[in-house]
Amino acid sequence: MKCARTVDELYGTIPCVLDVVHRYADEILNGDVDPAELVFTTHTRHRLEDYRQKGSQAAALYQLREEGVEVQPGQAVQYIHTDHRSRYYHNRVRAAELIDTDTVYDKKKYYDITLRAAESILRPFGYDRDVLDDVVMGSAQMRVEDFARLYSIDVDDIS
Repeated sequence: MKCARTVDELYGTIPCVLDVVHRYADEILNGDVDPAELVFTTHTRHRLEDYRQKGSQAAALYQLREEGVEVQPGQAVQYIHTDHRSRYYHNRVRAAELIDTDTVYDKKKYYDITLRAAESILRPFGYDRDVLDDVVMGSAQMRVEDFARLYSIDVDDIS
């Protein structure tokens, strides 16, 4: 992809960006991503006993403790989301050290994370999470030619 030097050229890159978002979202929703590529890394701020809520980080810390691993404040903890809506902490995430071939990631959670990341880049251009969801799911798929016509851009400048 070429570098945009003007506002018009910047708008011209948006269809390419949308294609990337669409491709990654499809891979996530189809279960084609290796869970090891979806690992979150955070650093603990407290001892496990000091966490008041069992969020994702605390859930991973509990799993590690059950395996005999104690993580101290300031140390890194890694996990993937497996069922972020579960009432049970051991189902919400999987500590990275415990990922195995049977580990399945939470497709909806990672899809949402992908759209939120894309929104942070594309919102100034009118693409909020709902619009991106429509684009990815196909109901608002915009052809490059339509996009170029909408923003009065020469199609040849896009490719």
